[in-house]
Amino acid sequence: MTLHVPFQHTLLSQQPDPLPPTYLKEETDMFHFHNVFSSCEKADCEISAPKSFRILAEWPPALRQSLDLDPSQLDAVQHALTNQMALIQGPPGTGKTFVGLKIVQAILDNTKLLRHSPILVVCYTNHALDQFLEGIFKFCENIVRIGSRSKSEQMMRRNLKELVMSVPSSREFFQARKCLTERRDYLRDELSKAIVQVDSHTVSAAQAKSLMSEQQFEEFYQGFLDYLGDAKDDFPEDAWVVDDEIWSRVMKEWLGTSDPSRFAPVPKHQGGGLPSFKNFGLAEDSDDDDYAPYGSKDDGDEEEAANEIYERKLDVDNEQTEQVDEKRKSRMDFFQELNNAWLPYVDEYYETLTPEMRSLDWREENLWRLLPPQRRECYRQWLVEAHEEARGILPELAHLLERNAESRAALDRDRKLAVLREMQVVGMTTTAVSKYQQLLKELRPEVVIVEEAAEVLEAHILTALHPRTQHVVLIGDHQQLRPSTAVYRLSKNFHLDVSLFERLIHNGAAHVTLLQQRRMHPKISRLIKPLYPQLRDHSSTEKYPEIRGVAARCFFMSHFHLEDDEGESHSKQNTFEANFVSALCAHLVSSGYEESQITVLSPYLGQVRLLKRKIQRDPSTQGIAVTAVDNFQGEENDVIVVSLVRSNRARQMGFLAVDNRINVALTRARHGLFIIGNTDMLEKHTLWSQILRELKSDECLAETLPIVDKEQKGPFEVKSADEISVFLESKVHQSGGEGMITIDEYRKSQEATSSKTFRVLLPGRPQSLNLSFRSERRKASHAAEARTLSTGFAKYEYVVA
Repeated sequence: MTLHVPFQHTLLSQQPDPLPPTYLKEETDMFHFHNVFSSCEKADCEISAPKSFRILAEWPPALRQSLDLDPSQLDAVQHALTNQMALIQGPPGTGKTFVGLKIVQAILDNTKLLRHSPILVVCYTNHALDQFLEGIFKFCENIVRIGSRSKSEQMMRRNLKELVMSVPSSREFFQARKCLTERRDYLRDELSKAIVQVDSHTVSAAQAKSLMSEQQFEEFYQGFLDYLGDAKDDFPEDAWVVDDEIWSRVMKEWLGTSDPSRFAPVPKHQGGGLPSFKNFGLAEDSDDDDYAPYGSKDDGDEEEAANEIYERKLDVDNEQTEQVDEKRKSRMDFFQELNNAWLPYVDEYYETLTPEMRSLDWREENLWRLLPPQRRECYRQWLVEAHEEARGILPELAHLLERNAESRAALDRDRKLAVLREMQVVGMTTTAVSKYQQLLKELRPEVVIVEEAAEVLEAHILTALHPRTQHVVLIGDHQQLRPSTAVYRLSKNFHLDVSLFERLIHNGAAHVTLLQQRRMHPKISRLIKPLYPQLRDHSSTEKYPEIRGVAARCFFMSHFHLEDDEGESHSKQNTFEANFVSALCAHLVSSGYEESQITVLSPYLGQVRLLKRKIQRDPSTQGIAVTAVDNFQGEENDVIVVSLVRSNRARQMGFLAVDNRINVALTRARHGLFIIGNTDMLEKHTLWSQILRELKSDECLAETLPIVDKEQKGPFEVKSADEISVFLESKVHQSGGEGMITIDEYRKSQEATSSKTFRVLLPGRPQSLNLSFRSERRKASHAAEARTLSTGFAKYEYVVA
């Protein structure tokens, strides 16, 4: 079967030529922007913004003068409307969502007669989808959301299930649905009976009647009555009224045992054991070791990534988990658990018999005259034949059930499509795109807009495209979080973590980058200038209020306390940092911040859980959000506190070495950013070294944090939770030194792992040079308290031969 993928020229070519959407022609490119630009016009501008013009021609220069959009935002709108595969890169805080909404509004206002299907909006997360759809809802209420994980009350009312239920169903639909449901129930009952027979290691009365001829069964039963003699009065004379209870008594007398199942010919080497659901068109749940890090032979970053993926699987409840649970639930509706091994096929069993037993033809024998070994062999042959007959029914019943399910799904899908085709916008997550692939195939979306496109696997975006798709807009930032694969080795060895967005940009595809950020104070945004050298700060970011409680807007407090040894959790955690951050949050709240204004981030879920426990102890900080960096892309808050966690003897940075995660962690704050970590771990990393150098330039990096007390003023230098607790009324944050070590212990731990001597031959006189690296001293005003931390690099001794 050949699958047609749209935009092959763009997707497969190196440096593809930009092409306009196929629905745009010279006679259809007149666009009207009255609604799009109405909220963007400058109040004091004498030039009025043109509201209608041909978008495939040069755009009016007056737009740049009259609109309150920075030039890169206007370029992004133009690029998105005039390219069939448009790429918009939005660095942190540059207004990707704002630009995306303007693009959607322009397409909605001008393509109603050019499209035959609603615009499909795809987002990676449910939260991002809710936000984007809420923005669209302000100018277009004719939208629908597919998927049940919405937390927005507004979007819950626009859920596809809710809208479908609000539309009265036709009489024909109810009749068809009832007929299919009754047929399904009948097939399930038949399948249940067949499975009971397959799983049984005894021959039932009904099976015996079907295996023997009428005459043989009557003679066999009469032989039983003759065997009983005078005791036969308790049993019926008619053989055809014999049920399983009477039959078990017959078998007890004939075989000389009350447990005939012990004669079942169970193979010693069970080839397949229980049946494979693949034979019945059903997939078994995977137990592949790639999905579970336990017992993995990987080490270093690979093991850490695998463990963190596993932790995230346990920590995040998503639509995929719900989907798997639904499959299991529906499967168990009509599949009983198989407890016994499957018996061999008849031909296979006869090959194992001796010539004497193979020659036994029980159909021609008087069964009551057989010897005990022959009777047992006869019973085994009955079992094998009955088992094979029941087993042969299973695939056919499973196939009929599958066809019934497809018919019911098609009936429901037609009902949903009737609702969807009345909508202007359909929104769904990438998980829903995969789950409702057949629905999308029949919807045939012509315009697809993907938010967070750089965080989505390429395969997931291709799944959303239809051969009739004419226009795709991808909005994202490949320098922030990449897609994540369930198996880390797929990312490491096969680069499946490279999104379609990133691949096209690296291939030279035309794209626009937004160049002005309106989120971070310049003191914060300067940290990511190595990643975005052209990024500019909007003038409004310089007018943020001063930080309360800390004598710095952006500060890195370095420490030398080691991360915890791994316990039950496979993720990393650092008790010292957790104590310090929880105390700092309490201090910020006491200084006047609302809990909702503060968010705590960490790259590791183990640290997130530990931080939540620590922060929840204090009633004043229970409302502070604590989350993983990977879960906070696209979000922001006034004050961000980052716990980096990693501090170890082996100098393993783990996730801290990934530029994309560094980027996300440091760009969420509007007013204030406070980072807690061990700078010794970071100094050799290219991006971190640039960040640390920038922080050192204005003394925003030290081993103590300068806090300000609202009563005692300050600043006061603190380096532990216990020192912060002095300024708090509560004693909750007194840690008693938990998770802390002395500077001497830190030096010894470094020397024990990395202090080595290398002998190098040099010409000239003998000399001894010890090369060491020192961390930055604290501020000159506190020089008396300053300590020099050894980083533990190898020492070299140079001598003359």
